[in-house]
Amino acid sequence: MSESKISFKERIDLGKESSLLVWYPIIKDLSIPQIQTEIVKIEHDLLYKFMAKNIALPKKVLGKCNKAMKKIGKYPMFMRTDQSSAKHEWKDTCFLESEKDFLSHLSRLVEYHELSNMAGELGYEAIVFREFLDLESYFTADYFGDFPINKEVRCFIKDRKLVSMHNYWFHKAVEQGHPHDRYWREKLQKLNLISDYDLDNIKIQLKQVCQVFKDYWSVDFAKGKDKEWYLLDMARGEVSFHPEILIGERKN
Repeated sequence: MSESKISFKERIDLGKESSLLVWYPIIKDLSIPQIQTEIVKIEHDLLYKFMAKNIALPKKVLGKCNKAMKKIGKYPMFMRTDQSSAKHEWKDTCFLESEKDFLSHLSRLVEYHELSNMAGELGYEAIVFREFLDLESYFTADYFGDFPINKEVRCFIKDRKLVSMHNYWFHKAVEQGHPHDRYWREKLQKLNLISDYDLDNIKIQLKQVCQVFKDYWSVDFAKGKDKEWYLLDMARGEVSFHPEILIGERKN
């Protein structure tokens, strides 16, 4: 099913299925490198009123969030909803340098969702706190709020098999982000080189993921400075960006 042939209702349904609340409980017990994760379910209306009308979140909700952050226990910390991290504005959304960032960043995170969610496919139902990974990165980009461009790949699986794999960051997208490095093109080319060893590592993890997901999914991995590859995110493949040129074929 191509994205152009997806009906509005199908897009909404696939968006709901792409929630972290759907895929994370399935992968969290696999014997692959795991990211410490704490989930706090919050009603959409409470988050909207907090952002749009400056109505404080209930003490019970704040208590659950504070408890979740304490369980992660270390800053910086990564915060997202079950649907998105709004990482293009990361210094004001998903990147928490300390506990004092929580409320202001949460407001911007919710605002991002509301502005990009006119069609309703990104209905969010939870705030997710995750340990911050020290990832392999060579430069940052201004458009992404000083966001570090990391070594990442996106894989597509279907019918319990790996269908394709491509680099996550593309030349044109990074260029539009105004990278903070005159040599960013050379560094991006190096960043997008995936060794045979890394490919094998990713495929070993995907083999386990494929055992528990039959339908069409995208699976995003990033490489840590500890040389491990971490499963960052998943979404239904029908609504995930898929390039025509895959790893081993792309030229900048």
